[in-house]
Amino acid sequence: MTTYALTLKNLLDDDTFAFKIDFDLNDSNQKLIFDCYNKGRCYEPDITAIMLRAIKPGDFVIDVGANIGVFTLLMAKLVGPEGKVLAFEPDPDNFAALRRNIELNGLENVDASQVPVWCASEEVPFYKSAESGGGHSIWDPGLYIANKLTRAQALPPVKVLATTLEQEIATVGRRCSFIKVDAEGADEKILEGLGVHRPAFIIAESNPFGASQFGCSNDTMRRLMAGYGYDCFLITNDDDSLPAMVPDNTTLTNGFNGYCYINLLFSTLHNVGRAYPEAPVIKIPVEEFKG
Repeated sequence: MTTYALTLKNLLDDDTFAFKIDFDLNDSNQKLIFDCYNKGRCYEPDITAIMLRAIKPGDFVIDVGANIGVFTLLMAKLVGPEGKVLAFEPDPDNFAALRRNIELNGLENVDASQVPVWCASEEVPFYKSAESGGGHSIWDPGLYIANKLTRAQALPPVKVLATTLEQEIATVGRRCSFIKVDAEGADEKILEGLGVHRPAFIIAESNPFGASQFGCSNDTMRRLMAGYGYDCFLITNDDDSLPAMVPDNTTLTNGFNGYCYINLLFSTLHNVGRAYPEAPVIKIPVEEFKG
């Protein structure tokens, strides 16, 4: 485990964010994150761009599936000392790294909890992935065809008591404005536990294989969120593209084999417009307009 000093450039201005992060480069997930920042790139720039635009000083925000805390740290910087961040990471090793990274950066506006978030406050099974520290889940990752190491080890799950978004937001007693969920396909079940709360922005991962373990899909998650009053938007892995609203009758297929993971933004046209008062425009060469 080595501590690295990293700098993230704000895509919206010339400001930068400085972090100290412990990385275990023997872990494939942590090495992937480190390599992105070490090469001057953002890890998951689509999520980063939305956070930079949507999260304001003083906000209360939530990071579900915080892992080692890359997004938790950015959230904490964005909400400032008057803001509040709740971070949830059920894996013991990831949680220990998350706590270290919070402490390394002297952040007092983050509460981290080593519990899974679910649709109900009840016991759920928690499985370890041998392939990656980012692949632990509440379904058996050995079922995924590429996870040969996990399948070979066949580690039994640990029963853990889960919490819900509704319960945690009520405990804080403030309006939540932003939630990021990355839970290996359990995202829809987690959002079922939102209760009456309606944050302006929710980012969730579309993981078709993981979602299918719970009888969920892109369509069922979009129907759930539409019932809450949200529109669905695609966000792309570039610097700062305007999110693209997905029509109600459009089916999202996640690539030719259905295993491509994408991030979905749930918000409203009004809120997206508020976050993007000036939208980047794709530059088209002048020559294309010449007859």
